[in-house]
Amino acid sequence: MNSLWFFIWVLNLGALRLISAQQSYDETGCDDVPFEPGSKYTCNTLMKSCQTYAVYRAQQNYQTISAISLLFDLNENDILQLNNITEPLQTLDAGREVLIPVICSCSVKHPLLSYRLEELKVATGDFGEASKIGKLVYRGRLNSSKVAIKQMGSREVRSVINILTKINHVNLARLLGVCYGRSEQNPTFLVFEFAERGSLRDQLSKYSRSFELEWGKRMRIAFDMAIGLHYIHHCITPSYVHMDISSENVLVTSDWRAKIANFKHAKRVTATEDGYSSTEIGGLVMCRKGCMAPELLRGMVSPKVDVFAFGVVLLELISARETTGEMLLRDSVGFLRGGESEEGCTEKLRSFMDPSLKGDYPVNEALFLALLAKACTEEDPFHRPTMNDIVKALSKMI
Repeated sequence: MNSLWFFIWVLNLGALRLISAQQSYDETGCDDVPFEPGSKYTCNTLMKSCQTYAVYRAQQNYQTISAISLLFDLNENDILQLNNITEPLQTLDAGREVLIPVICSCSVKHPLLSYRLEELKVATGDFGEASKIGKLVYRGRLNSSKVAIKQMGSREVRSVINILTKINHVNLARLLGVCYGRSEQNPTFLVFEFAERGSLRDQLSKYSRSFELEWGKRMRIAFDMAIGLHYIHHCITPSYVHMDISSENVLVTSDWRAKIANFKHAKRVTATEDGYSSTEIGGLVMCRKGCMAPELLRGMVSPKVDVFAFGVVLLELISARETTGEMLLRDSVGFLRGGESEEGCTEKLRSFMDPSLKGDYPVNEALFLALLAKACTEEDPFHRPTMNDIVKALSKMI
């Protein structure tokens, strides 16, 4: 087994291809971009920002600076000063434009569309069962395009908007618009791009679907997931931890590309002196069974939490299995921990693989993904690779 471990770490060390070219964001420097209110460019290079703003139009339930500052998770005094308003509870006229200061990583920003509840009702057949594709998630059609419409609480909405309007990447589910609820009886809805094939778990759960998921597509999905996580861990400031990576939260497009979804539990992280990025958990974190990193029980979170969950999803991807009862999926690959001959290990790996593949996969690639998943799900987070290591390793296999 020592030779197998040597194989995976050689791949990690030997993959020298740069990954920055994979990122879908604008690298134009701040100095190259003239000031233009509402510009699509924002920048946080070296903790400095270009002078640009988003424009928000006041509407019911969000007609005071106090409410608007909570919506965007900003200091109300900053917004008051910027807009020459003195009272945070002053009621603004509907439609009044409010400048919102924006600080985020260099990116091409996509402004959110504002939808009326009536539009969403028409798009979904009045939120009927035929359009329902998940818990409080509906399929619809707006402006001739398919969309996914998700009902969310106001606090979750603020968090998701705060993150997804600041980042842009092809492997993250894109937020298109919002419909703010006017009361508790009319909740808020977020409108996302539609993933034709549903979640990765949908594809793996039915034999007829998993049969379509041939090996090359699985490798591509693994790489797409890694690239998306690498982006939020290493390519933006501040960095984010998704906190709820699972096969249910990985969406698959019509051309079999993966997009990470559901950022409602995502948290910002900062680097500590010892180089380990971490922050205290605020509130209850709901991770999928089998995907929760052990250190979460000690009240700490870091990018290695996502790495652990990524490893679990890799095991699902190659086996089509999922955690059931008290049996954790990572315990199913105990044969990789040593004590087996190379031949015995290969046979156990074959029995672990998704039977719908019918053996049509390179054994060395399957072994590589299984070993990578094992490394990702190590008990000690310091022993897990970073997403930077993972992307470098996977780039040699694609």
